[in-house]
Amino acid sequence: MRVFLTFLIIVISISGCEDDKIPPRCGDDQINTSEEECDGNTFTDSCESLGYHGGNISCTSECKLEITSCIAAGRCGDGVLNDDDGEECDGEEFAQQNGQEASCEALGYASGEISCGDDCTIVIDECIACGNGNVDLLEGEECDGEEMGDSFCVDLGFWGGAIGCDNLCSYSDDACTLAVSAAGGYGHTMLLDSSGTLYGFGLNGQGQLGDGTTFSSDYSVKNVFEGTVEKYTVGGTHSCLLDDSGKIWCWGDGQYYRLGTGDEIDSPEPVEIDVSDVLFTDVSAGHSFTCALDTNGKPWCWGTNDEVIGVGSFQSDVPVIITESTAFTGEKISSGRGHVCLLDTESNAWCWGYNGYGQLGNNEYEVGYVAAPQPVAQDVPFVDISACGIHTCAIDSDGKIWCWGANNNYELGVEESPMHNLQQETSVPVMVDSPEGVSFSKISCSRDDTEVVGGDNSSAFTCALSQDGDIYCWGTDRFERMGNGAAGDNIIPGPVEKPYATSIFTDITVGYNHACGITDDGLLWCWGSNVRGQYQVEGDEYSTPVQFPTNEH
Repeated sequence: MRVFLTFLIIVISISGCEDDKIPPRCGDDQINTSEEECDGNTFTDSCESLGYHGGNISCTSECKLEITSCIAAGRCGDGVLNDDDGEECDGEEFAQQNGQEASCEALGYASGEISCGDDCTIVIDECIACGNGNVDLLEGEECDGEEMGDSFCVDLGFWGGAIGCDNLCSYSDDACTLAVSAAGGYGHTMLLDSSGTLYGFGLNGQGQLGDGTTFSSDYSVKNVFEGTVEKYTVGGTHSCLLDDSGKIWCWGDGQYYRLGTGDEIDSPEPVEIDVSDVLFTDVSAGHSFTCALDTNGKPWCWGTNDEVIGVGSFQSDVPVIITESTAFTGEKISSGRGHVCLLDTESNAWCWGYNGYGQLGNNEYEVGYVAAPQPVAQDVPFVDISACGIHTCAIDSDGKIWCWGANNNYELGVEESPMHNLQQETSVPVMVDSPEGVSFSKISCSRDDTEVVGGDNSSAFTCALSQDGDIYCWGTDRFERMGNGAAGDNIIPGPVEKPYATSIFTDITVGYNHACGITDDGLLWCWGSNVRGQYQVEGDEYSTPVQFPTNEH
């Protein structure tokens, strides 16, 4: 046993001596120490793991890495652009973008400075998208340059105009406009906006929109007149305006010499009425004629309607002065279907023309026409007057409404009583049965020339604007023109439904079968017939006001 243990100790001692004789060394294909980067074909790294784009590493006899091939392949950060290896940039070097020298603009931005990131990709943090002509919603842009998306001025609460884009790519309403006034005709409507621009919509077969075409439009088109519009007026199928120099321009249907140009040629754009050395202060288009007041307060008329022009002839192709009208100085004029009325500087009312229903208000009935202006038989001061189809209405200085002429369709606005024989005309003014405590400031009525069996003026209706900003209408409810949402005629003035509970109207106009009002927020609202596109929205008629939406940028 003792011999065995001795032998075992000797063997162990010999083994320990052999390990001490063979230390770890470079060249044994093992990375034995921290000083060895490699050993033979044994590597812990590669060109790629060291950040190079490629190449092959090798190991020196000192077990050090040889990376010459890696360096030749390049790496991000060496200042050399290797775009074939996916580098967009390296230091100050940049690859072309979209076929252009790399820049914010080449990348689709408007301006700014690019830089190169640590990963050799372009950094666009300092690039600015606004101004590149594209609406970048992710950048918070509403618009960009001329690109407005799908928005219009009406979306910003305006009537129309040109929506703009500011330098922060947000909408600008500087060129948006509000509706100021409107005037309705047989199948078209004109509107003046806050920029002084005149627009038209509806029928345009005779050029009555004045946009230079004869194409009817169910959206607003700009009148080509480039001057300053002081006043404008709409007849049956023609329109006229008064400019700031006192000249009158007319366009549309030239039949019956409506335009006063000496011929019956239609004009799709405004033409100046040539009256030598005469300037005007007011103008009003009737159904087939036009009348105006000169600077001396004398009325002139042209067109046709028997003796409405006051010279005893059937028609006049150019303006002629009403020679018999020397007893007054006119201040405001209104042309109807076949008669004309005016207010003089003393607030008296005068009328002439057709008087078959007593619409001249002179306490007479005439089968034919009255050529000379007649004083209205009511001794109250009037502030507004409107000559209608076969009746007339006016407002006195206390805000009361007076009407005279036909009453076939409740034109007079009075309840049946001993004093007022309902559905019978009157040749003297009668006070309209207005709501108690309501005073009025403006009046407008239909001039439709339609008469059916029995002398029924089927389109007779009138609307008035109260001093509190409400609109009241009365007459026949044909085409739902009462604007109250309910079927049925109004014997006396009834309120038009407001667009909103707080709405305040500032203007009223009555066409032949439709009416429009403007609210104090500068928007246009219309009701009644729309079969000819008088107020653009879809649908043949509306019983309550609907907003007229211009779709012009």
